Amino acid sequence: LGLWATASDEGTGVFVAGKKLASIGVALRRWVNLHGIAINVDVAPDAFAGIRPCGRSPDLMSDLSRALARKVTLDECKAAARKALPRLLGL
Repeated sequence: LGLWATASDEGTGVFVAGKKLASIGVALRRWVNLHGIAINVDVAPDAFAGIRPCGRSPDLMSDLSRALARKVTLDECKAAARKALPRLLGL
């Protein structure tokens, strides 16, 4: 979507301008690998106010809509992921 994202040495996720826009999870349970991603597309500003996401301050969290300063839809995000993932995975 045109954002420059970075990783963080302080935890898993995707960060833009110091704000966390996506979370990445990996776990192993009973010899089964569980993994996933959660991308914040258009989240209410106070959505994280009552929790500590990944043990961090709720102020760290943001979403694509705020980072791009425009409304981003879930369909737009899905289309961008479908286009980018094969290239990123070397397929």
